[in-house]
Amino acid sequence: MIDMYNKIGGERDMEKCKILVVEDSNPMARIIKTTLNKINLKNIFHSVNGEEALKFLQMNRIDLIISDWNMPVMDGITFLKNLKSNAKTKNIKFMMVTSEGVKHNILEALKYKIDDYIVKPFTPETLVYKVTRVLNKVKKDREEEKIDEDIFDNKSIEDVDQFLDNL
Repeated sequence: MIDMYNKIGGERDMEKCKILVVEDSNPMARIIKTTLNKINLKNIFHSVNGEEALKFLQMNRIDLIISDWNMPVMDGITFLKNLKSNAKTKNIKFMMVTSEGVKHNILEALKYKIDDYIVKPFTPETLVYKVTRVLNKVKKDREEEKIDEDIFDNKSIEDVDQFLDNL
């Protein structure tokens, strides 16, 4: 499992990522966390439903959310809709992990731009592969943000205009 992770993502870059698991089943949350810990992902937080997760996100920056669909209080699709309608949280990477493999459910989740979907039961290898693939998107987004910061940091409007003209 570690070899696949290193080929896909790179350990040092990924281990800094913060992941929120939104899952009402504590055994399933533990399985996800234990699997991800084995590939050096240690910054993993847990909420038992979408409402609790939204409160957590008000105070914390997260790179990836792994959410169940069926939960009490606020289910995964309602949580996803709330997340994507908020300017502060709309760009957080999102994976749905659920026993709901029904085509219309998958299409509904895709409408809200989830990054991946895993149907339970799943293998640890499937989870690692899909999480690593999504975290590679996080890494790419961070690199693009860094480039933007480097380009525009301490530049006057004239410098930026001149830079853009030279492209």
